[in-house]
Amino acid sequence: MLSCATQNTLNQGITNNEKIVFNEFISQIYRINFKYPKSLKIVNTFDNLNDLKENNILLKNYSKNNFQELEDEFSLKAKNFYGQTPLIKDYKITTEKQDTFIKIIENNNIDKSNEFSIIIGKYPKPYKFALLEPEVNCFVLIIQKKYLNDLIKTIDFNISPMQYLTGIMNIVQEYSIVKDKINWDDWRKQVTNNFEKSKDLSSSIKFALKNLNDHHSSFWSKEFAASIVNGTDKDIGIDFLPYKGNNIIFIVFPNSPADKAGIKIGDIILAKKENLDKSISLKLKRETQNEEFDLKLIPDNFDTNIEPSVRIINNNIGYVELTGSTGDYAYQKFPNIVNEKIKDLLNKYNIDGWIIDIRRNTGGATWPMLNAVGPIIGEGNIGSRLDSTGQKYIWKYSNGTIYFGDKIYSQLNVEPFKLKKQFPVVAVLTSNTTASAGEGVAVAFKGRDKTYFIGENTIGKTTGNNTFILSDESWLNISDTVSVDRNGNKYFDPVKPDLFINVDWKYFGNENKDYVIKSALEWLEKNV
Repeated sequence: MLSCATQNTLNQGITNNEKIVFNEFISQIYRINFKYPKSLKIVNTFDNLNDLKENNILLKNYSKNNFQELEDEFSLKAKNFYGQTPLIKDYKITTEKQDTFIKIIENNNIDKSNEFSIIIGKYPKPYKFALLEPEVNCFVLIIQKKYLNDLIKTIDFNISPMQYLTGIMNIVQEYSIVKDKINWDDWRKQVTNNFEKSKDLSSSIKFALKNLNDHHSSFWSKEFAASIVNGTDKDIGIDFLPYKGNNIIFIVFPNSPADKAGIKIGDIILAKKENLDKSISLKLKRETQNEEFDLKLIPDNFDTNIEPSVRIINNNIGYVELTGSTGDYAYQKFPNIVNEKIKDLLNKYNIDGWIIDIRRNTGGATWPMLNAVGPIIGEGNIGSRLDSTGQKYIWKYSNGTIYFGDKIYSQLNVEPFKLKKQFPVVAVLTSNTTASAGEGVAVAFKGRDKTYFIGENTIGKTTGNNTFILSDESWLNISDTVSVDRNGNKYFDPVKPDLFINVDWKYFGNENKDYVIKSALEWLEKNV
């Protein structure tokens, strides 16, 4: 922490305006307790400092579009744009760098007789995951070395667990969608007391988020966050939910140990045990064959992104299953794959209506999912998100592009498919495992004419999350917006179907036995 003595030492010999810079610089580091210099990251864009041009300090913002120019300008090699480690290098004005620095220094009245430190870093200000075109997302701080050293001396880099937890509480209180509904003094006391009793930082963070009751905020370890971004995991490869006192499998990931062992959607887990050798023993029941069997699986790596399914039913109904997807796959591949599959279908059949199945969509990236079926949703405004200040961010689809506000969030690499029948009838299928991004898709279809929802209530994670990457590269995901459909209805709770039908997972996807699909076909046939 900063003591009065060290703060006074820092201020000696520094102008009043420079004090503003240093004080802001320090407060931002401590705001989320970053460690310097290994992972210096500033939480906002320093808008109040951008016009400050004093003798010893220059702060310069760069957009993503000219980040390469920044690397070239300083002859530095940065990590990729989502890397977390900034570059720190000391420079003295020398002949080889003279032109570069003379240009910058003369434009900003910096005394070029001194030695400077240059800090290049990325802003982790609240940003939407995989935002394509942020206005400002990295910075350069050029400062006389002697002042930077004074700054470093004032900072205690050994951040305690309590300081880390306090930093997280600060972020939550500032950005949470429920900020006006929480008694923050009581909440902070409860979180602090929980940590003092448990001494378990991770569980106390989860306790803090659970007590927001927003149903969606979460804390991810560095390892789990990496698995989400990379779309990979090391496990046996199943997702399941409670079923008649046991659990029933609703996802089997392709090429996972479970898939290779022949496990199917709808298999019931009667018993599950982790063995000393890290293998997993399962006792399963397959109701369709009325048989029980035992398996022993070794966890292994597999891809968590399931390729979306597109097919024809009854020669005139297009069926699209939008599965959950994350990371590069979601933004670079998912919408293009769906788009090309639908093109193939349209080339072969005259399609009268569509089934959009999001029953197994447990989340990921909303925008590519919407873009994948954009022509079916329809051009124009398809929903929005509203933050705690009342600021609205419109979702818009236009010719292969999804906009969030005025920013592009998903863009096809191919021509979007062309419907033969414009604005067709659509049946949307939901379940109690439809969550997060899957619910974003549901909200985009809510209020659309000629649309009918069939299945179960969704899980209720309908808010939008902002992600903060912390000093240890853990992720803090804070619900900061509420989803709003095109008619202005807000969704804090599960999205409800027009026709409620329980999903029978053992027949999932079977158009002759899956009663949710059968009901959708009946409705479509009456309304095409």
